[in-house]
Amino acid sequence: MLRPRFNGKRLHVIGTLVCQPDGNACDLLLAVQEKPVQEEAIVAHLEALKHHRGGPIVLLREGLPSQRSAKVAQYRGDNGDRLWVEPLPAYAPALHPVEYVWSPMKGQDPANFCPDTIGQLRAQVDKAHQRLRQEPTELYDFLAASGLFPSRHERSSG
Repeated sequence: MLRPRFNGKRLHVIGTLVCQPDGNACDLLLAVQEKPVQEEAIVAHLEALKHHRGGPIVLLREGLPSQRSAKVAQYRGDNGDRLWVEPLPAYAPALHPVEYVWSPMKGQDPANFCPDTIGQLRAQVDKAHQRLRQEPTELYDFLAASGLFPSRHERSSG
């Protein structure tokens, strides 16, 4: 068994699949950090999302406690003219498009990789992130897998 030498350290990732309302222009935004995801990280990620996309944003969210905090609610209220939040059902990862990102992301670049430092692990995560961003059709497939959009086959035949 491979064991990393940086005992106890972890990377925590916030991920968002973004696209146009018709499913085009798919992109993947990630926020990677060593500390657990708290409300400050959620607000920072929402701010980055706002700057990444110029128009209105409809955000599907899980029910994590940090996403329901007063600070996040305040941010949502302050940005309610551009940001609409739709909660996903509890315990329904199949409906959340970003859940489909993790397996292909971990299965290639960081797979069987035993870094000596947390920085080396982060570099592998960044490499996987950039690889996926270069494949907008694969990102669209994650949206389709969640049922938000038709599959590419259905899209091209319809």
